[in-house]
Amino acid sequence: MFGDADGRRLQSLIEDCVQAGRAGRIEHVRRTADCPEGRRVWAHPVEWAEDGVEQVILTIAPPGRSHQLTTHSETLFDHLGPISTGMLYVYDVGQRRTRYIHPELAESLGLSPAGAGLGDVQHRLHPSDLPVLERHLSEMAMLGNQQVTEAQFRMRGKDGNWITVRSRARVFSRTPDGGVRRVIGVASDVTAAEVQAIELAKAREDIIRAEQDERRRIGRELHDSTAQHLVAIGLSLKALERRVVFDESHQDILRDIRNSIAAAHAEIRSFSFMLHPPKEEQRDLIDKLRGFADGFGRRASLRISVDMVGEPKQTSPAMETALFRIFQEALMNVHRHTTAHKVHAVLDYAGAQISLMVEDDGGKPKSGRLPSADDDTGVGISGMRGRLIELGGRLDLEPGKGGLRVRAQLPLQRQPGKVADQLSTYLGRLVAPEERSFAPRRRLVDRSPPPLA
Repeated sequence: MFGDADGRRLQSLIEDCVQAGRAGRIEHVRRTADCPEGRRVWAHPVEWAEDGVEQVILTIAPPGRSHQLTTHSETLFDHLGPISTGMLYVYDVGQRRTRYIHPELAESLGLSPAGAGLGDVQHRLHPSDLPVLERHLSEMAMLGNQQVTEAQFRMRGKDGNWITVRSRARVFSRTPDGGVRRVIGVASDVTAAEVQAIELAKAREDIIRAEQDERRRIGRELHDSTAQHLVAIGLSLKALERRVVFDESHQDILRDIRNSIAAAHAEIRSFSFMLHPPKEEQRDLIDKLRGFADGFGRRASLRISVDMVGEPKQTSPAMETALFRIFQEALMNVHRHTTAHKVHAVLDYAGAQISLMVEDDGGKPKSGRLPSADDDTGVGISGMRGRLIELGGRLDLEPGKGGLRVRAQLPLQRQPGKVADQLSTYLGRLVAPEERSFAPRRRLVDRSPPPLA
C-alpha cells in the first residue's frame, strides 16, 4: 500500500505517537494519479489502561477532506468514546448543530447519532439551564487552539429522567480566515456525582450542627457544674483557714492551693466560653470574630484585635464555621501554650479566596521550636487542617514578628478535583469524585480525550 519512503515516514509517525502519547500527522503520503497531492495521515494514541499507549489508530484522507468528518473519523470517535471519561461529539459552530454524536450518547439523550440541531438539544434541556448552554456555545466560538470550555447542565434523557451532563470542548477545525468552524467535545454523566455532592454537603451540615450542640452542652456543664465545684472548694478552704490555726510553714502550701484553684477557675471560664459563646448566627463573620475576641480576651487576660481587609464576599455557612472554629482554636492555643499578652488577627477578602491570619507575641513555645502545619501531635493543628481540607483550603504556620503566625485560606470557588486530591493525601486513601460515562468502559481511565488534529 505504501512505498519504502512513505513506509519509513509512517513508521516514524507511529513511533513518535507511542513515545509522546499524543496525536500527530504527516502530509503527501501515497501519491497516485487520482490524488497527485497525496494523502494526509493522522495517528491517534489509545490507552486501554494506565500503562501507556497500547494501540495507534490511523486515519487517512485526501487533503481536500481535512475539514470533513469521514467514515474513518467516525470510526475513530466510536473507538475513543468508550475509553474516555465520557462520549465524544462534534459541534458545528457556524451552522449551530452537531455533526457527530457517539451512538451511546445519542441513545441516552434521545438524539440522532448523525447529528442534531440546536433546537433539538434545547428541547431536552432544563429551562433553567438555557443561559448556561448559550454561554457555553458562545465560548466555543471564541476558543484559542489550546483552550477548553466547560459547562454543566441538565438534560432530559430518553427515559424521561433528568441527567446532569458535564461538557468539555476544544477546537477541532477552523475556517480559512481562522475562525472556529467545529469543536470536538466530550460529554460525561455526572448525575451520581452531583447527588453524592448534595448528600455530602447535607451530612457535613448535620455534623457541624451536632458538633455545635455538643460543644454547647459541654460548655454549659463546665460552667454550671465544674466551675461551681471549684467555687465550693475555695469556700471550704477559707472555712478551714478560719477554724484551724496554721503556722508559717503551712502558708506556702495554702497559697499554692488558692493559686491553683484560681488558675483552674480561670481556665474553666475561658474554655467554657470557647465551647459555648453567645449565639451569633445572625451576625457577620467579622462581628462574630470580634465578639468572641472581646469575651475570650477578658477571661484569658489577652489584648486581641481583629481587622478586616477588603469588602465582605458571599461565603457558605460551612466556610464561616470553619474559620470561626480555627480562630477559637488558635486563641486557645495562645492562651494555653504561650506567654503572649497580645494577639492580632486579620480577616482578608482580597482576591479569589478568604483568609484568616492570627499572630501572637508569645515568642517561641516552651519546646523551643515552632509547630508546623504537618505536625500530627495532638488534635489542635490536625483538626484545623482537616476543617480546611474538607473545603479545599490550606493551613500555614510560620514565624511571626514576636511569636507564631497561623494562616487559614479558603477558596471562594471550590474545585472538586483539587479537594479530592487534598483529601486523598490527608486521609491516606484515594478519594475521587465519581464521573461515569454514558456507556460501560472496558477499564476506568481517568483522562481527557487525546488531542486531535
